[in-house]
Amino acid sequence: MTIFTTPQPAYFWSYGLTVIPSSPATVLAKTTVLLKMWLSNVTADAVTVLVTDLSTEASGSPCQVWPAVTIAANSVVVIDLGSVVANGGVAWSASAANAIHGQISGGY
Repeated sequence: MTIFTTPQPAYFWSYGLTVIPSSPATVLAKTTVLLKMWLSNVTADAVTVLVTDLSTEASGSPCQVWPAVTIAANSVVVIDLGSVVANGGVAWSASAANAIHGQISGGY
């Protein structure tokens, strides 16, 4: 039987509201526990958002914390990230420039 415990961060951080770029941008470059993410699609088209761990899996590709999920046009989503640990830090990107406004928070 494997026992899973949620890490208890000593410090909390919040990457305040910003426009998510269309190429991957580092949010935090250290191991972190991810808590919540808020995303607002301000365009009339659906846009895909990708959140990755800066560490890599065995294949050498970034681990996807939030796989390429589409955010509907003119909508807001709030995501509970469940205290998932991003071992190498975290980066995010959107499929269209100037389309998604986002905020993410966590601890380490």
